[in-house]
Amino acid sequence: MDILFKNDDFVFSYRVGGILKHNGKILLQRPKKDDYAIIGGHVAAMETSMETLKREFEEELHAKIEVDNLLAIGEIYFPCRTVYMSFFKSGAFGKWTFVGLDNYVTMFQSAGFWTVTKNTLLFMLLTVPVTVILGLLIAVLLNQSINGKTVFRAIYFLPMVVAPAAVAMVWKWLFNAEYGIINIVLGALHLPSKIQWISDPKTALLACAIVTIWSSVGYDAILLLSGLQSISKSYYEAARIDGANSFQQFKSITIPLVSPTLFFVLMMRVMASLKVFDIVYMMIEKTNPAIRSCETILYNFYQETFVKNNKGYGSAEHIKALQTLGPTPIHRRSFIGHFV
Repeated sequence: MDILFKNDDFVFSYRVGGILKHNGKILLQRPKKDDYAIIGGHVAAMETSMETLKREFEEELHAKIEVDNLLAIGEIYFPCRTVYMSFFKSGAFGKWTFVGLDNYVTMFQSAGFWTVTKNTLLFMLLTVPVTVILGLLIAVLLNQSINGKTVFRAIYFLPMVVAPAAVAMVWKWLFNAEYGIINIVLGALHLPSKIQWISDPKTALLACAIVTIWSSVGYDAILLLSGLQSISKSYYEAARIDGANSFQQFKSITIPLVSPTLFFVLMMRVMASLKVFDIVYMMIEKTNPAIRSCETILYNFYQETFVKNNKGYGSAEHIKALQTLGPTPIHRRSFIGHFV
């Protein structure tokens, strides 16, 4: 019996596929009238992924194989009911009217939709590079022989376990234009000190990005630290014997060997930035004049679906949001290991 669950809203199907490499070539199969695909199939109950892969290769090729590295895990969601609702318009008393592609046409013709898309992409550009680079630098420092490493790890990870509402409350106080610490410090440094951080459309999204970076960098650092600690010290010892300095070791040893973890962190951070909602919702009130400059795709989806009760249009936005997160409706893709 295959591991397959289905209801009115979603389909869950546990599948596995394998890439067979031989003499620099990859084996693909092409069922009749279908596109090329890797060999694989449904995982049966009480069967491991490796057992499934071996069984599928034996069934398809009559060949016995050995499974090497895990390359990727993809979570693919098929929001059946959401797709269905996107072709309807919701009305009073639960009445739905079929409108075909009108919701999608309205969405693509709406200037507001493209504004929230631009805001989301800008937020990603503001947060992802800074968070990943800072996380890597902190991880490198924590990987050195220093006293109190455990304490520093806990401090860096602490923002991840603090409630978002508490984080927003503290940072709104820090960003206050009249008595916030940030403006006080800027004034002491003889810099502009009357910045309206969360009420000026020019700075509000930047303020949300700063809070996100502060909240996320510790988590990324801990993940990257685990990757750094898996690198054998013998590589560095051999490099030092050959006369390599610290920068050359970092460039030629650390970066290549930590790249699988770095890529994983990068992908997770991109996905998180494209799905940002809570920080904007709690930092920027609806009456804030800067709200339009901070609305993201998911924030707009929330407003259309739950505030305006326009569930059909909101469903269309949700489908588009899923496509924004990947070339196919992939809600999250986590790459683990490395290609061999």
